[in-house]
Amino acid sequence: MEENFQERRKHARLHLALPMYLQWVNKDGIVANENCNSLNVSAGGVYYKSQEGLPLDTDTMVVFNLPLNDLVNFRILRTRGKVIRVEQPETDKNKKGIALKFLGELKFSAIYND
Repeated sequence: MEENFQERRKHARLHLALPMYLQWVNKDGIVANENCNSLNVSAGGVYYKSQEGLPLDTDTMVVFNLPLNDLVNFRILRTRGKVIRVEQPETDKNKKGIALKFLGELKFSAIYND
C-alpha cells in the first residue's frame, strides 16, 4: 500500500505567511538576496514562492521577521537552509515554488545583526 506524502513528513507543517529575507552566493560568486513570504513552515524547513527560482542545493541564510507579540524582544528567527525542491506552480507562472531544508537550529534574536 502506498503511503500518503503528507504522512511521510517528519515535521508538521503550519500554513504561515511570515516575512522572510534570504541571502546566498549566486553561481557568479556574487551575494544575492530576496525578500518574500513563507507559505508554510515546519521545524525542518520552509516552502515559499520566489521570483529568483534558486537552483537545487543552493545554501542560503534564512531570516524570519516575526510579528510583534509577547515576544517583543525576539523579533528575528534565523537559520541556514538548502534548496531541496524547485517547482513551477500551475497558478503562478511568474514565480517558482521553493522548498528549503533547515541546516542549522532556529535561533531567536532581538535585532537582525545579532
